[in-house]
Amino acid sequence: MINDKQEKSDEVLDENINKNVKELNEKIPDTNSAETNKIEYEEKTLEALDSVREAVTKSLEENIETQNEEIKNNTDDSKNNSNEVISEISLINTLFKNIREISNEEIENVVKSKVIELAEDVIGYQIEKFPDKFLKKIKNSINEIKSINNDIKIYLNDEDLKLLNKFIENNKSEITFKLELDSSLGRGDFTIDMGGVIQAIKYKKVIE
Repeated sequence: MINDKQEKSDEVLDENINKNVKELNEKIPDTNSAETNKIEYEEKTLEALDSVREAVTKSLEENIETQNEEIKNNTDDSKNNSNEVISEISLINTLFKNIREISNEEIENVVKSKVIELAEDVIGYQIEKFPDKFLKKIKNSINEIKSINNDIKIYLNDEDLKLLNKFIENNKSEITFKLELDSSLGRGDFTIDMGGVIQAIKYKKVIE
């Protein structure tokens, strides 16, 4: 009887052990599956993180390249601007150097030329406004020297010659001399030619 109970108890124990082993074996695949899923999840997470890291790294590298390119371009622009400024400064220095090298005589000649040009414009206006006075002065000058030679020619510049010829024609004035052209003369200047005896009369005498 005791042996039967013992055998039965052993059978129950074996069944329980087998059951537990079976349950354990059934649970092991589940554990392995969960572990596998966990590993796959971690791997995918790491892959995603790697992708993000690569994207961020690439973006940073591109930004750095862009910044370097901008810095390079800015450097080139600054260099070009600097070269232009240096060129302009050199040009200005050369200009002032050339100006300093101009002699006082040359400067005086330029100033005199401009003054004469302006004076001739004023003189021309006075002659056009008072041609009778201009003609009278010429006659007076001739009277002073006409005893030397009666063949008298008066040389005038183009504008004064046209003006006096028109005045003489319109006013029927009588003259004892010939009016001739001398393009080298300025406004208000005239030259008296008496067969080789020449007297230059400048306008400063005319307006006296």
